[in-house]
This record gives sequence, structure tokens and C-alpha cells, in this order.
Amino acid sequence: MPSSGDTPPPRQHILESHPELVFMRLNGGVPVHASKKQSAGCAERLDILRTHAPATAHACERAFRDFPRKTAARDDILDAAAIAVALTTPANLLTAVPGPVPHDEANLPMQIHY
Repeated sequence: MPSSGDTPPPRQHILESHPELVFMRLNGGVPVHASKKQSAGCAERLDILRTHAPATAHACERAFRDFPRKTAARDDILDAAAIAVALTTPANLLTAVPGPVPHDEANLPMQIHY
């Protein structure tokens, strides 16, 4: 186990993100207007994922079949998938919401990336 001196602080590895902004980015800057809680919104988000990461979209469809909604809500599955796609496609992440960046009590930046 590395000593604490060998491990960089988490702030160098953690970014905050918002799935709806990620979906907007993946959708060419166009927001997804249908609610993610509705079938149409779920289908639209799945189509966006399918465009950028077909295997991830397929994994979402499998998760929809394999896990009851009370165990894993479809919108939560899609949100997690969008963030994963953004993280594995650097060109689709690392844009930050512009403006002054506030910091929390631990002096960590509170900035959304998408």
C-alpha cells in the first residue's frame, strides 16, 4: 500500500459533471428536451449514446432488461453511461461551465465539466 506521501490529493483526479450537460454536448450542443423519466426521453438519450458508443448503449439496454427499475432506474443508468462515454472520449469532456469558480470548505473547486 503506498504511503500518503506517494498518493496525489484527490482534487487532481476528480471532476464534477452533470449528465444533462454531457448529453447536450454529445447531442451537438442541443439540449435534450424530453424528460429522462419518460420513455421518449430515455429513447432519445439512448440514441445519443448509440451514436457515440454503440457498445455502451447496448450495455444500457441489457441493464434495462436485467435490473428491475426499483433496483436501478433507467435514467440513472443512462446518466452513468453518459458520464462514462464523456470520460473515455476526451474530446467530449473537459469543457467547463464558464464563470468564476467558487470553492468549497476544503478549497476544492466547485466547477461542472461536460
